[in-house]
Amino acid sequence: VPYTDDALVSAIAHELHATNCKVSLKSFDENRRIAMLHLQCELNEGTVEFDYSVGVRFTRELCPRCYRKSAGYYEAIVQVRGTENSVAIFIDSFSRFLAKGNAFVSKTVELENGIDMYVSDKKLVSGYFSLHKSMKPKVSYKLYGVKKGKKLYRHIYSLSLQS
Repeated sequence: VPYTDDALVSAIAHELHATNCKVSLKSFDENRRIAMLHLQCELNEGTVEFDYSVGVRFTRELCPRCYRKSAGYYEAIVQVRGTENSVAIFIDSFSRFLAKGNAFVSKTVELENGIDMYVSDKKLVSGYFSLHKSMKPKVSYKLYGVKKGKKLYRHIYSLSLQS
């Protein structure tokens, strides 16, 4: 989350667990990383207002999706072969479908007669080919690990496009 005063106040209020309080930022000393807050809390007896200073520590971390993308994570490989024009049309259509499903292509390898795409979500790839029944790729599976005693496979889709 980029730094803004509103984001800072929201994060501090969340950490304070002050559900019945309105928190506002009076000042923030960036050098000392101290935020001066004004709290207005509703209690059974009425409203209480006070100022409170809080030490702030910023951390950088990636969301799971961004972490997977930066690490080159993939669940499926789509191997597309054919003429340059037919491959380009497929890539355009396939990329738009993946973007709608919030998936990503972590790596592409261009070859003489086509392209290999490493895709983050094998269910979306399967869904794409079930929507486009005229495309019938050959599907194979490769074991790449075991998680909690369950075997995990990468799906490899080999598609030959005719012009």
